[in-house]
Amino acid sequence: MWIGTKDGSVSVKSAYNFLCDRNPVNIPVDWKGIWYLNIMPRVKLFLWKTLSGCLPVREVLGRYTPIDINCPLCNNYVIETVDHLFTRCVFSEAIWRGLSFSQNFYSAANISYKNWCLMWLKDCTNRNFFAYVLWYIWKYRCKVVFDNVTPDPNDLIEFIKKDIPQYLRKSFRCSANLKSTSLCDAANLKSSLVCDISHPGCIHESFNRLQDVAYIYFDAAFQNKSNKFAYGIVEVNNEGLLVEFTRGTRWCSSAEEAESRACREATRWGQSS
Repeated sequence: MWIGTKDGSVSVKSAYNFLCDRNPVNIPVDWKGIWYLNIMPRVKLFLWKTLSGCLPVREVLGRYTPIDINCPLCNNYVIETVDHLFTRCVFSEAIWRGLSFSQNFYSAANISYKNWCLMWLKDCTNRNFFAYVLWYIWKYRCKVVFDNVTPDPNDLIEFIKKDIPQYLRKSFRCSANLKSTSLCDAANLKSSLVCDISHPGCIHESFNRLQDVAYIYFDAAFQNKSNKFAYGIVEVNNEGLLVEFTRGTRWCSSAEEAESRACREATRWGQSS
């Protein structure tokens, strides 16, 4: 029996798709889960393209024309596929880490992009946010390719933090429309009542982040030759928007000491700000 189609019948189209590894039949896609997301139609279409093998990544375009098929974001001489771009690329990893959702990225380490999407589509709390982040990564990738922008994860992270709240506010519907929009079963219905971000007039009290608090993140880099380290500290509000930042250099004897001293600097800076 032919495994390229569900009914076992052979066709030229099914043979071509099978040879190109386009949407294998053993990975059913929850199309309804995509179309019912509370996101912009263009983002839904984008997700559909990524799961249907229609997104014009370089590996796909390279089948028809001789072009450079390496990933334009990480420059590691790795072929740009959908799986690489969204679940393997170090640039995408930096984006998820910068947005404090690195666990979502690392959960795709040993599975395909399609299976990864099917997994987070069940997350009623954060799936709209995840969909938008993938779309932002693709838009930025296109800027790199067509506008010759130098890839910088920090630029995209800051842009997402400033730009995405407007879309999440528009897409989130409070309990009046919850029954018509939620895809969760009764057991998971409670998780749908948690807003992605706080917004005016929302009737729900629980959020992913506490309100009226500041979040301080810090990191340090140590250089063995000079026994010198540099640190960076950022403060964001409950919506993830940048409030203030600082940086500096000091002397120390090890990477561990650099991290601990950076923690001390962040604590002091937070108390004084």
